Amino acid sequence: MLLTPVFTRVRLVPGSSYQNIGEKGEKFWAGEGGGASGILPVCTKTRRLCLAWRSRNVHIGNCWGTVGGAIQRGMSPAESAIEEMREETGYSGNMQILDAFVFVSGKFRYFNFLGLVDREFAFNPESGYSWETDHIEWMTYEKAREEIEGGRAHMGLKALFEKSQDLIEKAIGYDPEKTGLSEETEGENPRLTEYSK
Repeated sequence: MLLTPVFTRVRLVPGSSYQNIGEKGEKFWAGEGGGASGILPVCTKTRRLCLAWRSRNVHIGNCWGTVGGAIQRGMSPAESAIEEMREETGYSGNMQILDAFVFVSGKFRYFNFLGLVDREFAFNPESGYSWETDHIEWMTYEKAREEIEGGRAHMGLKALFEKSQDLIEKAIGYDPEKTGLSEETEGENPRLTEYSK
């Protein structure tokens, strides 16, 4: 019986590699222009966030993160993040993209986006892409914060929540003074219109 090594079934972005481009000589998985990008999906109806459990097969695995990867050749950071979302989760429906925190270290850039969707989608990665993300989970903002504060999140997700907290809270209609979702935004969140323009 002939066994096929697992790595032959893995699809990698052409031109992506671990690059020694960090400020202190750190290596980052990067593509076009020394960058990577990812999306934190937000459902505008349920006002829950979708976190991705990074598989043990990736650098800094077994923790929550966003869906993303190296910027693909010929694509903008947003276009590449949308493509990564399709490949790694199977979701290809409508999504409004909002610019969020950009992590910078030396020549490396990681572009974060919020991806506003009108429904929670299931995890159905395309063939050859299931090795990066083990599963996804839709959760409340409070639950996501608990996971991050409990040390179960990638440093990039933690930084996204710190640096883009106001944007994330606005996207889900969270009112920190009331410690929860604001009453005037039950259902879809009309407060997003100022970010949408």
